[in-house]
Amino acid sequence: MLKHIWEPQFILKNPALIFIHLETHNQQVSDFVVSLLAYLFKNTEIARETANRFIKHLPTDLNENAMSTYDMIQAEGIEKGAELKEREFIKNLWSLQEFSLEKIALLSGTSLERVIEVLSAHLQAEGLSEAAAAQTLEAYQAKFI
Repeated sequence: MLKHIWEPQFILKNPALIFIHLETHNQQVSDFVVSLLAYLFKNTEIARETANRFIKHLPTDLNENAMSTYDMIQAEGIEKGAELKEREFIKNLWSLQEFSLEKIALLSGTSLERVIEVLSAHLQAEGLSEAAAAQTLEAYQAKFI
């Protein structure tokens, strides 16, 4: 299967060739196949419907494990996307320089600690030291007292 990782359509069209002669009742083999499928799903852009069709052609015990693995990978991607949006929203509110950190937390639906964490990381990515980032945030917050 790994030889065809850059040809996901081949893998999707030929599940029997990929998983031929596997003892799916063996837990180690089943875990190995699920790991291979997780690798495939994470490293290729496969639509959910296509993945579902592929998984349905697998033996029943693999089918159940593969589907839950695919769902887990999808959920992980959604979670990462939401976290990225949250960070961008916090940084955008910060860039306006019009809201206190508490108000940014309220508007972004997160905690003050999370806002400070995101902005500190942002300032450090721009070249400030950790101490300088903390001072910048303290000075900024002082404007709203």
